[in-house]
Amino acid sequence: MPDTPTTTGRLGRYQQVVRILLRYGFVDLVSQPPLNKVPGLGRLVTGKDGTAELEWTRYERIRMALAELGPTFVKLGQVAANRPDLLPPELIAELEKLQDEVPPMSSTDFEAVIEAAYGERRHEFFDEIDPKPVAAASIAQVHRARLKSGEVVALKVQRRGIRSIIEADIGIMYTLAELVERLLPPDFYARPTEVVRAFEQQIKKELDFKLERIHMEQFRKLFARERKVHIPRPWPEYSTDTVLCMEFIEGIRLGDLAGLKANGIDPKKLARRGIQLYFRQFFEFGLYHADPHPGNIIVWPDGTICLLDFGQVGRLTPYDQELLGELFVAAIQLDARGIRQVLVRYAMVETGEDGPRLEYEINDLIATYAELPIEQIDFRDLAARIFDLVYRFRLRLPSNLLLLAKTLVIAEGMGLRLDPSFHLLQDLQPWAMKLVSQRYGPAAIAKKLGKGVLDMLRLSARLPRYLEELLEKANEGRLRIEFEHKGLNAFYHELDLIANRLVLALLIAALILGSSVVVLARIPPLINHVSAIGLAGFVLSGILALWLLVNILRRGRY
Repeated sequence: MPDTPTTTGRLGRYQQVVRILLRYGFVDLVSQPPLNKVPGLGRLVTGKDGTAELEWTRYERIRMALAELGPTFVKLGQVAANRPDLLPPELIAELEKLQDEVPPMSSTDFEAVIEAAYGERRHEFFDEIDPKPVAAASIAQVHRARLKSGEVVALKVQRRGIRSIIEADIGIMYTLAELVERLLPPDFYARPTEVVRAFEQQIKKELDFKLERIHMEQFRKLFARERKVHIPRPWPEYSTDTVLCMEFIEGIRLGDLAGLKANGIDPKKLARRGIQLYFRQFFEFGLYHADPHPGNIIVWPDGTICLLDFGQVGRLTPYDQELLGELFVAAIQLDARGIRQVLVRYAMVETGEDGPRLEYEINDLIATYAELPIEQIDFRDLAARIFDLVYRFRLRLPSNLLLLAKTLVIAEGMGLRLDPSFHLLQDLQPWAMKLVSQRYGPAAIAKKLGKGVLDMLRLSARLPRYLEELLEKANEGRLRIEFEHKGLNAFYHELDLIANRLVLALLIAALILGSSVVVLARIPPLINHVSAIGLAGFVLSGILALWLLVNILRRGRY
């Protein structure tokens, strides 16, 4: 596969993408009235296995289309599944089913990548490299190797040409997203380009092996004093832009309950140790491993937890941690107003008239859990319902919060797999309370007051200069005040539509009057004593009038 796609290759990829989207789009069209009532039309659209695709829901067809489009679009679906503030819950549920397991590279492609990465140095660095991968995903696959010094290492090898493939597919995604946005009304909530941009940012980080190596070093420092937590050692001297060399980790997969028990490891205790490990990353470090599925967590026979794959890492600022503490405490205490206030602050928007209604819906939601003890509250169900409200009230939350929410949901699933009686909120409560007490304790308040006093002193020192500059601009006539109008896009759109219709109506009237004059004057050429120019004017005005009438009736505004 070439490193840079040719123009012909890109064109072929465009044709393939458009063909698949058109087919699934035609399915969606046929599934809606009135075409769904046409006998036999549904048989024209069948899947690869011959099944009738009309039997699937719209959201299932979206998931199927992404899977058929290939690894890049599957990745897009996985990123989009982390945006419950932009997409409906039913679509999120389908996108979460997308899997990242793909066949490994061919041996020819693998050898080409290794040769390009190391060249002659390959035999200086390694005694052997196993051509059979230990694991394979859409971006890279892992191989076992042995250094000249005797250490066994893991080589994470990027797929051949994957960067250029992803670059080409991202270009296609932007083109399609911009096309869809042109068809959407100006005030429409969701923006497809935002989803593509979030995907581009995430996948570029996953392609950056230098960044992943830095993350591994950071986590090794953070857990340096932890005896029961291990982060693989990276080998920078044997790593390149396309191959990441690291310590090879062997052990028991987190989901292997039989293996854990055979080595004397209590799954219930391990579940609590694992979740405490993640809470520490959230609330103490502000840096967390964001992909905690069982394949990325290995347990040694002595109970040590090893974290693998640092392609996805999340960061939390002190302000994020403060708001999270407040959100978790409000959720635990079933405080509707507290939940609404934190969500609105996180979204950085004004809810206006929707504020009381949002609070009422949150209050109605948590009434379901009000009489339940905390250990019986299903965190995943509670989070899903809150994000449903976020979507319906159009609160756009920052991506770091959404990544954290996804990580928590995966971590809860990990805990439940190890211990069916595991309850995340029960373990979360003391951490959230501790975080809030740290933020609002006497020491924290004194520190904030001290900082506020320093800020006031600094401002008071600068205030005379600011006032002098303001008065000078006013005196010289250079003082400008700018107003920004918000929420008027829809009004401007309607005003533009009205103006266009009015201009078209005047043009039609002018055509009719002008054609009438030409016909009465019998200006040649004549057809059966009727001016051909006047007749053409009547036909054109009739077509325009019919188009205007159909447009008005279709919009239902008359």
